[in-house]
Amino acid sequence: MRKQIVRSAILAFVAVALLAMQNEKLPAVNSKIISYVDKVMGKKVDRGECWDLVKYVLDSAHANWTAPDDFGKKLDPKKDVILPGDIVALKNVKYKLENNSEWNFPKHYAVIYKVTDKEHYTMANQNVNGKRQVMFSDLSLIGLKGSITFFRPQAK
Repeated sequence: MRKQIVRSAILAFVAVALLAMQNEKLPAVNSKIISYVDKVMGKKVDRGECWDLVKYVLDSAHANWTAPDDFGKKLDPKKDVILPGDIVALKNVKYKLENNSEWNFPKHYAVIYKVTDKEHYTMANQNVNGKRQVMFSDLSLIGLKGSITFFRPQAK
């Protein structure tokens, strides 16, 4: 019983800390990226490729980046805080969704739109399952197989 109380207290503390972290002021570049995503949600950006969305959000935020996939400072989600507006690159990634369908991403780029916790995110992306408009997708690091890299966009 005591272990359950301690575990519940720890979980409550972590939840409050994560909520406070999300309410931190975003870096200016990240804030501009989220604003751009809000403007294009549900619309097709350029050709509708996943990479197109990332290119346009970074350019609109005046971020310093180099094609094809150097989007800023590399982050380790185990050590670093991932923020809305960060960029994620998925390579040869496979994972199962809650409805038991499986996602396969040979190569996919997206914007982190929301951070639920250190292992769960909402991505803004396009060209998912043949849909070429900007939409939200859930990303869980639990059980994920493949390479995933997070980037913190940097100002020019």
